[in-house]
Amino acid sequence: MAPSIFRLGKDASPLPFASPKSSAGISPMNSPFEPSPRGTIPVRVALSKKKLFLYQILFLGTGLFTTLSAQWLWYAGAANEHLLLSIWVAYLGMALVSDNSGYVADANTSKVLYGIAAIDMFALICGTVGMLYIGSGIYQVIHSSVIVFTALLTRLTNKSRLKTSQWMSLFIITLGLGISRLGATHGKQHPFENVGMLLSLVGTLGYAVVYTLNEKILGRPHNMPPRYLCRSIGRLTSSLIGIYIVFYTIPNLEVLLWKPMKANGTSIMAVGTIYVLLGVSSYVHNLTYFYMMSDVGAVTTGVLSSVRAVLVFGLSSALYCGADTSQCYTGMKAISTIFVSLGVFAFSLSKR
Repeated sequence: MAPSIFRLGKDASPLPFASPKSSAGISPMNSPFEPSPRGTIPVRVALSKKKLFLYQILFLGTGLFTTLSAQWLWYAGAANEHLLLSIWVAYLGMALVSDNSGYVADANTSKVLYGIAAIDMFALICGTVGMLYIGSGIYQVIHSSVIVFTALLTRLTNKSRLKTSQWMSLFIITLGLGISRLGATHGKQHPFENVGMLLSLVGTLGYAVVYTLNEKILGRPHNMPPRYLCRSIGRLTSSLIGIYIVFYTIPNLEVLLWKPMKANGTSIMAVGTIYVLLGVSSYVHNLTYFYMMSDVGAVTTGVLSSVRAVLVFGLSSALYCGADTSQCYTGMKAISTIFVSLGVFAFSLSKR
């Protein structure tokens, strides 16, 4: 039987950062986040070790592909901050997830879903535009700190204190992020690079809010199925961005897409193939994410984000350094990656 390389605790609670008192279930008669009567225990989706291991590999692999392919589309002239096609395709992949559970959300839960979808869309737009401005390598290092923001948000809602080791981890991560800015090279930089850093940070904070809400809603006593949550968010967000595409993107395709592609010598077939693969990758990535969130929580996601940060940094340099020297892997960037990764991993271990 294949081991689970990132399962941090066999009996992890639905809220890995919450105290035992705050991890009680949710009463279906109350609002989604109100405590339930004593004794109500949220039902979790239990994955076998083999399946969890497979989901973790798929989550990591599709996360790498999604980040690197979005960067390729930028260099090919097929993605920019006004087009939003890559974002729509990503959400379309979520919307196509099937759900045969028969689950029906009540009025209060539906309101929470709308809120999660809105925050998720805001975070993805900020993160995507930020990545286009600063490059996939630096972006991924910033994004890997999402586990820390998630922990802080949960700590704030539970009114509990951070351990000394956790504060030290936060300091290491902050130092690493600062070093990543100092290690930036002056190649094909975007004029709004500083804005990109800020957008990436805001997007990461937005994802932390989404992670926290997703854990809570998946931990309800009647346990919202991961597929239902994934599909619901995908349908809401893809519909909203679809409206933008219909009324803005399509009427301006010549300026937003065809001319930049022609200037970069990019073929329609190549772009079309990448967009299709991006949709498939999004389908797999988000489905595995929601199942892992239901089974092992955000700690595992944080560890995987740390690993992905290192891999994306290295692959971005290998794939794009020749065309954009700002993507090249420098000594300072290597130090930054090590600091952030160690900080995130140490923070995750402190929650065991």
